[in-house]
Amino acid sequence: MSCAAFITTGWNLNYRRCGRSANRLCVLSHPVESRRWSLHWRACIDPSAASASEPVRLVPDHAHFVEWVTADTEAGRASIVMFKASWCHACANVYPRFLELASQQQASKYIRCYAVQFDENKKLCRSLGVTSLPYFQVYGGPEAGMCLEERSIGPKRLAELDELFTRYNRGWHATDQSARECTASSADHDATSPSVEARND
Repeated sequence: MSCAAFITTGWNLNYRRCGRSANRLCVLSHPVESRRWSLHWRACIDPSAASASEPVRLVPDHAHFVEWVTADTEAGRASIVMFKASWCHACANVYPRFLELASQQQASKYIRCYAVQFDENKKLCRSLGVTSLPYFQVYGGPEAGMCLEERSIGPKRLAELDELFTRYNRGWHATDQSARECTASSADHDATSPSVEARND
């Protein structure tokens, strides 16, 4: 299955309201708690504020996905993206290992890790050809928008996830794979009834 692309024109930035009430800021007096909620409120305004220092950055929308992965490509970093969902038991079993590997690479200048929640980004997932969960794609290459490889990795195949990180631990330059240019699909996909399946293998 080829991954369709994320680089396209005309994508609209779609900020979402935060689930927690900002009024909590008014009643907190403890400096640590106040700072925590202040950072949380900043994340509502700029989703990148809360995730910039995290080993796995949660992708809030199309625009941030394009911005972050493009920046990685230009810097020679490989972008490893995990697509997951809250209802996917296999995702819950795979994500801890993904987070562990990402944490090991957090200080590295060669790999950046991202997570895309399927339910919150259905159009993005469908445009990228994601039909099973958990699903992984790696971006890099001489031009932004190059999908180097993609695969579904379930709990029984965690060794493949380890191999993925090993293969790109020196950036996308270190791989001798043929990068496939991802051309963006601008079709308006149906995002109401997902046909994505959870993989346990």
